[in-house]
Amino acid sequence: MLFPPGPPVPGISLRADEVLFDISGAPSTLTVRLGNTGEVDAAGRIEVLLPEG
Repeated sequence: MLFPPGPPVPGISLRADEVLFDISGAPSTLTVRLGNTGEVDAAGRIEVLLPEG
């Protein structure tokens, strides 16, 4: 999983745990934490793009 260094934007934190994909096709777990570190309301969205196959 690749994320650029540092927060995505000022006032937003993003952290993701490692995920191991099971080659058998069984479900895998991805834990992502998106947080507001600023002093005003904020909204965020996470998009997960998987490679083909």
